[in-house]
Amino acid sequence: LLSVGLLSKLHAPGAASAWRGDWQTDAGVTDANCGGAAVDLEGRVYGMLRIWAPLTHGRSSGIGFLLPWARIQEALPGLRAGRTWRRGLMGISWKRNVDAPTIEEVTPGSPAEAAGLKAEDRVTAVDGEPIDSIADARRLLRYRWEGEKLSVTVTRAGPKKAETRTVEVTLGGRPE
Repeated sequence: LLSVGLLSKLHAPGAASAWRGDWQTDAGVTDANCGGAAVDLEGRVYGMLRIWAPLTHGRSSGIGFLLPWARIQEALPGLRAGRTWRRGLMGISWKRNVDAPTIEEVTPGSPAEAAGLKAEDRVTAVDGEPIDSIADARRLLRYRWEGEKLSVTVTRAGPKKAETRTVEVTLGGRPE
């Protein structure tokens, strides 16, 4: 199966989507050719075609994505060593109907608990990127992987004044 297209956009490594760091193309990427090589006219490998999210892009959106070859090469040693690439779990739930992204509950035994996060902590940054809403926090946390380390900055109310602290959280795996 051959599909021809142009590389039209490089999504920034810190982009707020599942496609962060990926190339976007107008080549037809389908269930039949995802996982195939994306090569130029001289046979140089650019990456691997990825299936899009049919619910958000539609099956005939005209947009495809490819995982850059450099990222595949970075992942190979981990794959050979048996590393999984499952989405990470921090182990918190968000308080609803509040203006600021505030932790409602920390799951016992979770990475968040191990890092010292507590209910009522207000998350103000993830990896140095400011957080102003739960949507910001979800955007920054959604596509993180098991074993990935995050720097999480929170403000915690104290008896006299609020205290800001930054903790490192190593994401765990989601239950299967």
